[in-house]
Amino acid sequence: MEQEGTVEPDSCWKGTSQRKLEQAEKEMIELSGLGEEEIRVYKVQVECDQSFREENKGNGMHNQLEEDSEMGMVNPMIINKNIDPYTGKKIKPRKKRHRKTCCCLPCCCSTRVVPITKEYIMTYEFGNKSKPEIVLIHGFGGSALIFFKLFKRLSENYHVYAIDLLGMGRSSRPKFLARTKTEAEDYYICSIEMWRESLGLDNMNIVAHSFGAYITSRYALKYPDKVKKIVFWSPHGCEPKPEDYEQKLKERLRGGCCRKCMLKTMLFIFKHEIKPSRIIFCCGRCIGSCWIKNYVKRRFVNMTDTEKEVAGRYLYQLLMREQSGEKAIFKLMKMPILAYTPIYDELDKLNSHKIEISFVYGDRDWIDTQMGGTNVSQLLKRRGEKVSIIHDSDHHLYLDNPEDLLDSLDEEMQKQS
Repeated sequence: MEQEGTVEPDSCWKGTSQRKLEQAEKEMIELSGLGEEEIRVYKVQVECDQSFREENKGNGMHNQLEEDSEMGMVNPMIINKNIDPYTGKKIKPRKKRHRKTCCCLPCCCSTRVVPITKEYIMTYEFGNKSKPEIVLIHGFGGSALIFFKLFKRLSENYHVYAIDLLGMGRSSRPKFLARTKTEAEDYYICSIEMWRESLGLDNMNIVAHSFGAYITSRYALKYPDKVKKIVFWSPHGCEPKPEDYEQKLKERLRGGCCRKCMLKTMLFIFKHEIKPSRIIFCCGRCIGSCWIKNYVKRRFVNMTDTEKEVAGRYLYQLLMREQSGEKAIFKLMKMPILAYTPIYDELDKLNSHKIEISFVYGDRDWIDTQMGGTNVSQLLKRRGEKVSIIHDSDHHLYLDNPEDLLDSLDEEMQKQS
């Protein structure tokens, strides 16, 4: 694990170091308007157990095939040791290798022997302790500090715990070993639960954005008694899978040149599990950092020049850290916004646990789309869910229109019974 104050071996190539990351973090906190005495930054120790049990004589594909078969991705009738169930092609025979089995398990099972490692979740705590508590969870590849424009006002009305998901932000980055959807979910769910236990939180009000919203939905289904309210900000993986998915995909691939090119690129990225940070890393220090700064400058037009400069430096330092949690998206999502187990399909279960749920989207939100043509927000409204639309906002509502977003949050929190 990376130690405080150390410099990574390839820092000359990437232009990164622990010192630069800490400095960028300090600058982001200053931008939030909170003083050093107003925000606590600390690590909460959690355990990371990835010694997953594998069935079917240690085949390793068994659990994934079982999940994919339930989702209609493979035909269970063609699961055969000599045939690839995904392509139907014959598999070349491999030389038999001796596999060690755990003495405490039946001989039909094997385990990947991986030590339980001590990791940590970076936590940013601020606000009035006499006010309602909220837990703030960021999206894919991000950090809690991406919400910096919300911190000052949140501190006046709430007691806030903003966390960096395990494997992202400034949290520790254990090697990601999950091979199936369930294992990838547990990578996050277990760490969040240990974090909650360490701080003694109960009946949590969780505000989660994008990929963090998807992880929150899975956590709430496993620990419903620990969650009171969830506010989903532009949730990733909410869209239900359309019945004619394959046909809709073919129609989009026959669309305009620009759309066709973008879709094919995304399909290629997901097929080969290419991490965005890896692309930036391969560009080197100069090109990679310039690309991120230019993206921030063009995308977040409502930010000041200083905010863009600081945010660009901070994001670059994060993206160039050791890859870990970013790999989970390829186990949880079939497409960039299409989850194997969509939030939409699990709403009845969440509602049955008496968890208060609401959704917030931007009026220009790219994630508020559906393969079938109807916006996801419209589908949610039809089934009676609480949905708010923030004007002049895209996917990053907290940067595009933070004031209106916080107004909607205040209104929702006041509805608590």
